[in-house]
Amino acid sequence: MGGGYIGLEVAATAVKAGAQVTVLEAEERVMSRVASAAVADWLTDLHRQSGVRVRVGEQVRGFAGRGRVEAVETAKGAHAADAVVVGIGVLPSADLARECGLGEDDGILADEHCRTEDESVLATGDCARAINTALGFAARLESVQNAVDHGQVAASVILGDPKPYSGIPWFWSDQFHVKLQIAGLARPGDETVLRGDPASGSFAAFRLRDGSLTAVEAVSSPREFMAGKKLIAAGTAPDAGLLTDESVALKDLIQA
Repeated sequence: MGGGYIGLEVAATAVKAGAQVTVLEAEERVMSRVASAAVADWLTDLHRQSGVRVRVGEQVRGFAGRGRVEAVETAKGAHAADAVVVGIGVLPSADLARECGLGEDDGILADEHCRTEDESVLATGDCARAINTALGFAARLESVQNAVDHGQVAASVILGDPKPYSGIPWFWSDQFHVKLQIAGLARPGDETVLRGDPASGSFAAFRLRDGSLTAVEAVSSPREFMAGKKLIAAGTAPDAGLLTDESVALKDLIQA
């Protein structure tokens, strides 16, 4: 259940081990919260070509079986199953913060120094919705990099030399022979332009909002990932045509 990072990574590993695998995703495409339609569709094709049955737009209603799961029931029918992996996301556990009177909205609210409404209390990690000065807004992220960055910010506050949270978010996922690397944080409505041919198995999707680069999604393209991350950190507003032109070195756009 779930076509996000966990669902797809488990599916890739299980089918390679010889299992018959079905991915059930309630949304109309996989990775809908974290990737562009172009990258999501490419990953869907990769999984299907590798033997994974991918079903989108299927909301799970329940399970059937006696003593153990034997089927997963959806609005469109039932899928036989011997085991089920549920990877449908998590909710932040902010009960303690709420009981203490601290602000909470999809996570414990914090400023750019990870301070909550009570400045003597810091919030870090997956449960914290802290302001990121590089992004210009507050975000709650579930990633190793985000947790490490929060820890460094909190330590600077405790030591009396507060440093703002300004790291560029980045994520990765290994599926089959492919490494997906994402830097930045795109939002609904962001424009998508492609660099490279998806049919080659190596390409990048750049996300833009009002001309500014918000994210890069690199499929087996580490060079584009690193360059895109630097472009985002520099606050670059590159011409979309230059991003798609492979004859133009991305490093030159950083210096421009």
